[in-house]
Amino acid sequence: MASEKRPSAGPAAAQDPALAPLLAALDKRLPPGAAAQLPALLTGVADRETALQRLDRFFSAIPWTLREDDYARDFLRAALAVFGNSKFLSDILLRSPELLHWAIEPRNLRRAIPSGELRAEIGSIRVDADEAEAAQLLARFKNKHMLRIGLRDFLGTAPLAEVTLELSNLAEAVLQAAHDHVRYQLIYRFGRPLCPADTGPINCYFVVLALGKLGGAELNYSSDIDLMYLHTGDGHTWGPVVTTNHDFNKQTAVKMTKLLSMMTPEGFNFRVDLRLRPEGGAGDLVVPLAYAADYYFNRARDWELQMLIKARPVAGDRRLGQRFLSMVRPRIYQTTTDFSQIEKLAETRDRIRKHRARNGNSAVNVKLDPGGIRDIEFLVQCMQRLYGGRDPSLRSGGTLFALQRLKEKEYIAAADYDRLFSAYNYLRKIEHRLQLEANKQTHALPTQPEAQRRLAFQIRGGEGAGEEQRLADAVGEHFQTVAAIYDRVIQSQRPSAVPAAARPRPAGGGESAPAADGQSGVKQEHWRKHLPLFEKLSADLGRTFAAIDIRRGAREFERLIDRVAEQPAALACLRQRPILFDCITDLVEHSPYLAGYMTRFPEDLEEIAAIAEQPYGESESASGEYAPRASHPYIEWLLNSVTGADEAAAGMRRFYRRQMFRIQARSVFWSEPIFTTMLRSSDLAAWIVQAAYTLAARELADGGDGGNGMRIVALGRLGMREFDLDSDADIVFVVPDNEAPRLPLWTKVANRVIDIVSSPSGAGRMFSMDARLRPMGRDGELVQTEEQFLAYFAQKAEAWEALTYMKARTIAGDAAAVKRFLSQLQDVAWRRFGLSDDLPSLLIEMRRRIEKDQGSKRPIKSGAGGYYDIDFILMALRLRRAEMFFESLNTLQRIEIIHATGLLDDNERNSLLDAATFFRALDHAIRVLTGSSSSVLPTDPRLLEMLGGLVARWSPLRPQEQAPGALLDEVRATTRETFNRIFSEGRLRVPAPPSEVQAEP
Repeated sequence: MASEKRPSAGPAAAQDPALAPLLAALDKRLPPGAAAQLPALLTGVADRETALQRLDRFFSAIPWTLREDDYARDFLRAALAVFGNSKFLSDILLRSPELLHWAIEPRNLRRAIPSGELRAEIGSIRVDADEAEAAQLLARFKNKHMLRIGLRDFLGTAPLAEVTLELSNLAEAVLQAAHDHVRYQLIYRFGRPLCPADTGPINCYFVVLALGKLGGAELNYSSDIDLMYLHTGDGHTWGPVVTTNHDFNKQTAVKMTKLLSMMTPEGFNFRVDLRLRPEGGAGDLVVPLAYAADYYFNRARDWELQMLIKARPVAGDRRLGQRFLSMVRPRIYQTTTDFSQIEKLAETRDRIRKHRARNGNSAVNVKLDPGGIRDIEFLVQCMQRLYGGRDPSLRSGGTLFALQRLKEKEYIAAADYDRLFSAYNYLRKIEHRLQLEANKQTHALPTQPEAQRRLAFQIRGGEGAGEEQRLADAVGEHFQTVAAIYDRVIQSQRPSAVPAAARPRPAGGGESAPAADGQSGVKQEHWRKHLPLFEKLSADLGRTFAAIDIRRGAREFERLIDRVAEQPAALACLRQRPILFDCITDLVEHSPYLAGYMTRFPEDLEEIAAIAEQPYGESESASGEYAPRASHPYIEWLLNSVTGADEAAAGMRRFYRRQMFRIQARSVFWSEPIFTTMLRSSDLAAWIVQAAYTLAARELADGGDGGNGMRIVALGRLGMREFDLDSDADIVFVVPDNEAPRLPLWTKVANRVIDIVSSPSGAGRMFSMDARLRPMGRDGELVQTEEQFLAYFAQKAEAWEALTYMKARTIAGDAAAVKRFLSQLQDVAWRRFGLSDDLPSLLIEMRRRIEKDQGSKRPIKSGAGGYYDIDFILMALRLRRAEMFFESLNTLQRIEIIHATGLLDDNERNSLLDAATFFRALDHAIRVLTGSSSSVLPTDPRLLEMLGGLVARWSPLRPQEQAPGALLDEVRATTRETFNRIFSEGRLRVPAPPSEVQAEP
C-alpha cells in the first residue's frame, strides 16, 4: 500500500511510487535541480517517506531566503539522517532550522566537545531568573547539542564510546550550570553556608555525585541520571537571613532537581533518580560527608558498594566528592580477594531477572535479558571488585575502559574480551537507536513489523526479506556468547572451582617472595621454554638469557617474555643489544609496575635501549648532569607537522607514555639521583602543557599559537620541579590586564588545554591538571588577570595560599613577564604575612590541622615528622626572608639557600637534606612499585623488600638490616625535633623590612 511507511531496497528506493509525489513537491519548493540530489541520498535513510515529509516541512519553516548552502549535498544528507531516523531530533530541528548549519560545521561535527567547554558556552544564568526560565534555557542548550551528537552518530563521525562520552559531558555541563544558578540564588538570599572548624568558620560545600551510566561517562540518549547529593557538614549561613547548612543544602538539592526535571516548551532536561542515596527513599535528600562515609563503611549493602564503582563528582565542589570517594574506596575494593562477593553479585543479578519475569514482559530486552548489556556490566564490576583492591589500574567507572584493562592485566582472555566488546557495542547501538526515535527510555526490541524493519535497516543496513529475523538472530547469538562467558568466568572465580595458583593475578600483584628451596627455579622453567628461540637469534643472546636468575619477579618475567617472543621488533632489539636483558631483569626484580608496562608495550623496549648502555641521556655529558630543557625536538616536530589538534594530542600521549617509562627505567637501572629524575619528569610535563597551549590557541585563538596572551603558571610539585610518576599538575592561568576584554576566549583556551592533557583516550592519559589553587578556588574564574591576582593576595588570600605560590614558576607564555608578576605577588604576600607577628602560631596551627585530618591516612607526608614538616620549615623561613625572588627552587636548593642566610645551622642543613632526599626516594619507590602515588607503606612483604632495595639506590639513609618502616620512624622523629626547635626558638621573628624586593638576576 502506498500509505505504508516502509524501507525500500537499495537504489531502487528513489523509484518507490510512494516517494514520487513527495520528491515532486520538493522539486517545486527547492531551486531548479536541487531536489535531484535526493534520490541518491535516500538510499541510506531508514524511513524515507517520513524523511521527505519532514524535509518538506523543514524547508517551509525556514525563516530566511534559501541560499546555495541550504541545499548543498552535505546539508541535505544531514537533514535526511535526522528526519529519517528520529522523531525526537526531527522535532528539535523543525523548531529551530538554523541549528542544522551550526551542527554540520566541522568544528562541531568532527570532534567531541569537553564538558568544560560546554559549561563555558552556557555561561551564567541571570540570578533573578525563575525556575521555568532557567529550565527552558538549559533544555534549549541540551537539545541543540543532542542534535549535534545524534548527527555525529548517524553520519558515523563518532564511535559508540565517543557518543556516550559526549552525552555524559553534556549532562555534566547542564548539571554544573543548574548547580551554579541555584547556589548563587540561595547565597544571595542566605549568604554562604559555613562550618565550624578549629581555625574558624570554613565554607560548607555541596557536591553532586553521578552514579550509573553518567558516573561511568557512558550515558544513553534517554537515560535517567542517578545522582547523590552530599555537603560538607553542620553549621549555618552567614548572610541576610540565617538558616542551617542542612536547610540551605536541602533547598539546593530540591531546587536543582526540580529545575532539571521541569517540563518546558523545549522539553525537560533529565529524569533524575535519587533512590541510590544512603538509606534509599527513606534517607535525607542530601547528607553530610561524615554521615555518608559512616553509612558506606558500616551499613551499606553489597550492591550499594558495587554501585560506587561508577561514582564520580560531576557538579559542585568536586574536591568534596573526591574526598568522599577516597574515604569509601577501601570498602569498594577489597585489598584481599573476597570470593563471597561473587555469590552476592550473582544473587543481585538473579533478583533482577525474577522481578522482570514476574512482570510478564516477554519482549526481547537488550539490557536485562540473560547475556545482555547488564550482564557485561555485572561481569566487569565483579572483576573490578575482586582485584581492584590490589590493582588500582582496574578502578574505572567506564565499562569498556575497565574491560580493556582487565584484558591487559590478563584477568580476562583476549578472545573473551573481543566477544564482550563486540556484543557491548552491538547491543548499545541498538539501545541508542530505540531511544532516539522518541526520546523514551526503552531497551526492548519492537514487536510491530514496521518498527522491526526500520531497526533492522538502522543496525544492519540491509533491506531484503528476513532482515528483521537476521537482526533478532544476531542479538540472540550475542546473548548466548555473553551468557556463556559470564557463567564460565564467574564460575572460575569461585574458590572451589580453581586452585589458588591458577587464579589470574595482576602483574606483580600480591605474590609472596619465592621460597629459597628452588621454587623460583621451577617457575623459571616456564619462561625458559623460549631459550631455543633466543639461541637461534644469537649465541650471545642465548647465553645471556640462559644465565638469567629471577628471584622475585619470575611470574612477571614469564609474561613479559611470552609477549616479547611474539614481537619481531622487540626480538630484533634484543638481538642487537643482549645487554638489554640486564636492564630488563633489574626492572622486573624491582618494579611490578614497570614489568607490567613492558608486558603491555613490548615495542617500547627501544626506550630501554636508549639508556641500557650509558648512564646519561640526550645532550648530557658523561657526568650525568641534566640541565632543564625548554623543549623537545619531537614535540616541536609534532606541532609543526600535524595539523589536527586531536591527532597531535594522540601523538603527545604516546610520547609522554614512552618518555615517562624511559625516565623511570633510568631511575631504577642507573640509580639516578632522585631529584634529577624528578627534574626530567617536570620538564616532560612542562613540554606537554606548552604543546597543549599551542594546540588550543591555534584552534581557538584566531589560529595563532597564543603568544603572550595567556600565561600558565605551575605550582606544587611541578612548580618546584619535583614532578613524578602519577603526579597531578597544579596550575593557574593568568593574563595581562590588557587582555581582560578577551577573558571568555582565554577561558575556552584554558579549558581546551586541560582537556588535551587530562582526558583519557585509547592512547592513554598523561596526567591530571588541577586549577583549584587560583584566587577564590573553584568559585573563582578559571582565567584571571594579574590585577585580580594581586588584589586577591593583598586583601583576601589566606596564609597557606601565600605559601603555595612560593613554589610557582612559568611553564607557558611570556616567562619574563610572569617572573616579574610572581615577584610582585611574593612581595605582596611577604608584606602581608611575612611581616606578621602571628606567622609562627598561624603555621603551627595549620600544620597541626593537616596532621590531625590526614596524618593517620598519609603518614609519610602528613603525619608527625613527615615531609610536610620540612615543607613548612622551608616555606616559613623563606617567607620571613623574601627579599629576593627565586623561581623554581626544589627542596634541596631551598635548604641550601636558607642555610646560606644563617637561618639553619650545619647540622640542621645536613639533617634536612638527608630527610628530604629520603622522603622523596621513598615516595618515588612506591610510585615505581605500583604505578600510583601513596603516602603509606605497602603491607605485602615482597613489595616491602623491593621498596627497601629501591630506596637504598637513591637515599643516603639506606635501609640495610633495618626495615623501611623502622627507618621511616627514625627519620620522622628527627624531622619533628627539627620542626619543633625552629618554630620555638624565635627564628621566625619579624625581620627588619628591606628597602625593596629585588628580582633574581
